[in-house]
Amino acid sequence: MDGFLSNESRRSWVIRIHYLGLFVAVLALISEIMQYRLVERIIAEGFTPELDQLAASNDMRQDWVAIIEILMIIIMVIFYLLWYVRAYNNLRALNIDLEYKSWWLIGGWLIPIASLFVPYKIMRERHDKTAQILRSHGIDANPKIFFCNLWWASWLILHFVSQIYIRFARTAFYLEELQTSSIIFIIAVIIELFAIFFSLGVIKAYGKMETDLYDLVQSGQISCKDADPPQDSAESAYE
Repeated sequence: MDGFLSNESRRSWVIRIHYLGLFVAVLALISEIMQYRLVERIIAEGFTPELDQLAASNDMRQDWVAIIEILMIIIMVIFYLLWYVRAYNNLRALNIDLEYKSWWLIGGWLIPIASLFVPYKIMRERHDKTAQILRSHGIDANPKIFFCNLWWASWLILHFVSQIYIRFARTAFYLEELQTSSIIFIIAVIIELFAIFFSLGVIKAYGKMETDLYDLVQSGQISCKDADPPQDSAESAYE
């Protein structure tokens, strides 16, 4: 069907990038724990030539890990949005009545206040509509919506903790303050690991429905005229 495009390749890539993101997050976690232990040792023993050298090496390692992590986040966001946008627009190609226009797919992440709920609502609507279509064609759709809830909650918590870390790290001067900053960062990375894991759950759960929907379109069982889901409530998709 014109306008309805396979999303399998993008989904496959975004899953690979997520696994790579997990690896980088673990790398950042290990590096930060190493810094925390080094600072703890400096507090206990004071500065020595050996510890000065270790501190210099630590700073260089932390800088490189930070650069890698920032690049990884940028790559992950780009690949995720490529998949996310096509998944939603594929429903639009089937003449599904959708709440949000295409510009919200990106704008919803960038507009203050709206970014706290619009991406989640778009994701839920995508799952609702797809599940209803599949069930109306006799396919058992299981969107695993609990992954959606855990994913969004974890990202919101991560955003909150990250803001605390940024503000604290800017003013940290004494070694004890640097230790506290490291603890906050470690907590943030642990939350990030859960967030990436839950994001993988969302992608894989919707990927199964997405594949089934694509097969229906390719077989001609869905056309623009009959693509709309039955007029039942969104909750019926999860009964």
